[in-house]
Amino acid sequence: MSSDVFCCYACVGDAFLKARIKTEGGIETCEHCGEDRESVSEFDLGQWIEEALEVLISTES
Repeated sequence: MSSDVFCCYACVGDAFLKARIKTEGGIETCEHCGEDRESVSEFDLGQWIEEALEVLISTES
């Protein structure tokens, strides 16, 4: 059993992240809603958000 915590696309509000989870995620049990659907680990989700923020910050500088 994996110790990762997963978040599904339905529990994410951002359209880009939602689409990316649907495309790149696997079927896992979401920690937030308890449903089994396309999900990614919260670690990966955090990495994606960090990457997006870095791009946003670099384009505003």
